[in-house]
Amino acid sequence: MRTAGARLYGSSSRDGGLTWSKNVPIYSSPGGTICQCCHPALSIDETGRVWVMWRNALDGSRDLYITNSVDGVHFETAQRLGAGTWKINACPMDGGGFAIEKGLVTSAWRREEDVFLTDPDGAERRVGAGKDVALARAKRGTYLAWTKSGAIELLKPNAAAAEPLTPKGGFATLLTLPDGSVLAAWETGETVETKRID
Repeated sequence: MRTAGARLYGSSSRDGGLTWSKNVPIYSSPGGTICQCCHPALSIDETGRVWVMWRNALDGSRDLYITNSVDGVHFETAQRLGAGTWKINACPMDGGGFAIEKGLVTSAWRREEDVFLTDPDGAERRVGAGKDVALARAKRGTYLAWTKSGAIELLKPNAAAAEPLTPKGGFATLLTLPDGSVLAAWETGETVETKRID
């Protein structure tokens, strides 16, 4: 928000956060702004390549885009994720999540009232109704969690349908642990709860 419209910038640290590089531009939308409130997501793959995903605001649509960089300074041309589009003149405040494995992107995000998953081949599929989706890749595959009607749903790898993670909560986060399992964390009222998932 340094000038008219929102643009995506980044900064990097090579000493554990003691010092930071100068801000560098990652993406500037030809529409004049990216989505103003949806949080961007970042990941660094096994080769050190930096990947960034955000919700764009382009031609009346609020769709997810992704780019990557070898050096964290010069970024590739942004690519839109998924096949559909969400025409909305507002910020849904819902950024999504993604994971990188061997240069292939798996992503999950909300469009209208539904959660979608895109596999590395680029095909998208609806996984359920909801919002605020989180994603993690672990040894068994891809895990998704999202908020639905004040509860949190969990979709495990190769499962036919989601299962309840908790009957009350929101804003889930998933983290892959060193042993290949997944840790889920979410808000419930004024507290944060966690659960280890196999």
